[in-house]
Amino acid sequence: MVLKNVKENSCIVIILRLLLLKSSFIIRGEEFRTAFQKLKTLPAVFNDVPFMALSGTLPTSLMKELPNILGLNNPVTVQESPDRTNIFLKKLHKSKIGDTNEIYESIFKTECDDLKKDPYNYPVTMLFMPVCYISQAAAYLKHLFGDGDITTSCYAVLFSRQDKVVLKTTVEELQMEYPRIRLILTSSVAGMGFDPPSVMRIIHARPPRTLSQYLQEIGRAGRRGQNSSAILHYNKRDIAKNIPGIQEDIVQYCNNEETCLRELLLKPFGLSKSPGIANENCCSFCLNEDISKLDKAGAFDNNV
Repeated sequence: MVLKNVKENSCIVIILRLLLLKSSFIIRGEEFRTAFQKLKTLPAVFNDVPFMALSGTLPTSLMKELPNILGLNNPVTVQESPDRTNIFLKKLHKSKIGDTNEIYESIFKTECDDLKKDPYNYPVTMLFMPVCYISQAAAYLKHLFGDGDITTSCYAVLFSRQDKVVLKTTVEELQMEYPRIRLILTSSVAGMGFDPPSVMRIIHARPPRTLSQYLQEIGRAGRRGQNSSAILHYNKRDIAKNIPGIQEDIVQYCNNEETCLRELLLKPFGLSKSPGIANENCCSFCLNEDISKLDKAGAFDNNV
């Protein structure tokens, strides 16, 4: 009876949460998590029930494979661009001087010091780093601000298995228009399903493994439509081919110095950047292009 009601009155919705787990990293369609491999049996059981598959970011290569993976026959595709025109994109080469620990330290100390100087005007920022460096950054913040707790602090730390009270307090505070918490240290674990509307900056101390993950994580910024920025720190070691699960799309995004970053970000999804976005609001590449044109035109000539 229950099965009959499901067939007659329901639509089965498949949420394509492409989680980047170590043991189930999605490189090709056939490498879905174990549960996803069984989804194609559903149409055989619910043969008269409509299916809807939803995903936040799905590369065109995987989109073409999905009908076969999910056992869907001639599905209709509805796609909306994830381009967030209020987010300025920027890439920064990491320092070549010093060891890995020193490089990460220079990134998080810069942010921590800026927060200490002016916590009220510091833009609400999510700083994505490996967990081992998050602990170092947290210790440095404690050194700067002294002992305290999440009810009074201007920073928070989010990671897998975080204390529920800390997580709840942080999420609630970040729902405010002017939250007390200004800097959130986090790993990729907090990137999905965490949508605080007050975030204005996303900083990655290293690239994620895929462009899809990067697009999702920078989408945490500018939820209210406020001007925001996404800054990616990288070097050759971060995108080496021997890194488990590293995808070619994120490697190209980091290596390409001759193309608009927004175009690079959207191309794997079969999309282009939104028309009408000014270069100074688009990305560091387009902004530098404008500056170069002005320089060639003599706009910075002291004699003019």
